[in-house]
Amino acid sequence: MRFSIDLQLDLLPYAYYNTLGFDPELVDYVDHIDDSFLDLLVGPLYDKRGRRPASPIAYFRMHYLYFTRPEITSFRQLCKQLRDPKNQAWRSFIGVPNPAKVPSHQSLSDFRNKVGPDVFEQIRDEFIRQSIHMEGFIQDTLAAIDSRPIYANVNGYKKKRCDCEVKSVCTCEKNVF
Repeated sequence: MRFSIDLQLDLLPYAYYNTLGFDPELVDYVDHIDDSFLDLLVGPLYDKRGRRPASPIAYFRMHYLYFTRPEITSFRQLCKQLRDPKNQAWRSFIGVPNPAKVPSHQSLSDFRNKVGPDVFEQIRDEFIRQSIHMEGFIQDTLAAIDSRPIYANVNGYKKKRCDCEVKSVCTCEKNVF
């Protein structure tokens, strides 16, 4: 039986599987997010003299991994994981395929200190602006919830809420809420 190449499913380009593995979050980030603005926004925060730091995109993507991977608990652990040969997909994602060139945890902390809350808010705002232009990504309906506590009614409420002095002889009904 002869198969045609035309029957092949084109789920994602093979380059994604070769570089990012089968991690859908990383593939979606690369597919939908344009983080090239980070060079212009964060680049001027670094001194032009001395050793050139890693790309702001690499540092930001390292932060992305740090905050989205529950198994990573510190910058030091993240850098150790990135140097591990089995994590080629993560290194390809941050744009540093060579394990020896993975930025140190101290330079990642330095990046976080240089950027500060104001610039991180600008980065967040840019990502929100990009997501608004993605069809179907953000639902533009408004939902509001007040702050009234909602009690779970599991096996009924066990205590009475009343002003009686002696609860054991009280004849008030039990409250459901």
